[in-house]
Amino acid sequence: MARTINGDIQIKDDSGQTVHRLDAETGRAFFGATGQDGLLFMNNRDGRSTVRMHGSTGNVNVGGNGQDGDLLIENAEGQRTIRLQGRHGSADLGSNGTDGRLFLKDRNGDNIVRLTSSDGHANFGGEGKNGDLRLINGSNRSTIRLNGKDASATLGNTGPAAGPAGDLTVTNEVGEPTIQLDGGFGESLLGSGVPIQMVGEFGIITANLIFESSDSRRKDNITSLSKTLNKVLAMRGVSYKRKHARSLKKQSNDSLEIGFLAQEVESVFPEVVFTDTEGNKSLSYSRLTPVLVEAIKEQQALIQEQASALKGMMAKITKLETAMA
Repeated sequence: MARTINGDIQIKDDSGQTVHRLDAETGRAFFGATGQDGLLFMNNRDGRSTVRMHGSTGNVNVGGNGQDGDLLIENAEGQRTIRLQGRHGSADLGSNGTDGRLFLKDRNGDNIVRLTSSDGHANFGGEGKNGDLRLINGSNRSTIRLNGKDASATLGNTGPAAGPAGDLTVTNEVGEPTIQLDGGFGESLLGSGVPIQMVGEFGIITANLIFESSDSRRKDNITSLSKTLNKVLAMRGVSYKRKHARSLKKQSNDSLEIGFLAQEVESVFPEVVFTDTEGNKSLSYSRLTPVLVEAIKEQQALIQEQASALKGMMAKITKLETAMA
């Protein structure tokens, strides 16, 4: 039964409850009443409901009953700018001459996430906010984090509690891993088959062959080394046990190594020693090779000079012995 009261249109059921109401003052339409859920159906020409609004669940269903749902939102010029397609499960923002944009705002109305199709950018942060992108696992732990504040990328557990270690794998066109970064063991593998292996915990690099750039076309002020033998004689080879790499104050391990001390080598060949910002010194052992080569050449020249002198002395002795015979 329909009634008009003060400009309102009310539709009541058999019990007299108003189940539909059109409010002229507010421009609102009400469906449902006390004890009843509001339902609104829109049917196509075949009598099938293609749009349904459920008051009980707060859902709006577009499509169904043999029809694919398609929700279109147009701008003032009639251009479709947002489209939700049930058939493909897709959401399109933009088109018909407009660029798609998606903004996520905080409670202050600032844009903190922006997806823009014009430049293909996804921006996190800005407007006084630091961008922070996190991927969470099933245990609600952040395992991948991109931090805009300190420009860092973290793979693995980023929280205070124990969690999974970070692991990055890059494969080639046939699916073989060619780059592997293992956060659990601090290892890096480059290449497949017999790869280059870097073990960060012990500072070890393993490879079959390493070439260092040494093209003469990229060098100038070239001068032959000289007087290297005495400097080499001043060097001291030592055996030692290395302290833990993470702290120079920790106890040494049980592995015995041999080598040089960078501070001692620096006093004779500073060119092969590098000092970082914290004062820690590193030594390029490969750059000592030309030093040793030139030292051997100097030593060989001395040996030949002494051999020549000895030969002359032996010849004189032979003459004396012959004369005295």
